[in-house]
Amino acid sequence: MYPLASQSSAASAHPVEASSMAQTVPTISPKVEFAANDNSAAWKPSLLVQRRRRLNRRAVR
Repeated sequence: MYPLASQSSAASAHPVEASSMAQTVPTISPKVEFAANDNSAAWKPSLLVQRRRRLNRRAVR
């Protein structure tokens, strides 16, 4: 396996600015007006799940 780009020696040779000297960036809170899963309304259980549920209902009776 090869090292990641962040783990290579060339990348570590660059000077890194101290976090105390870096300017703070204002955080923006996005407004979430919809579900994270857009197609959640169209979701249906698979045929295998439907079959298992049907058989379980019949077995209970």
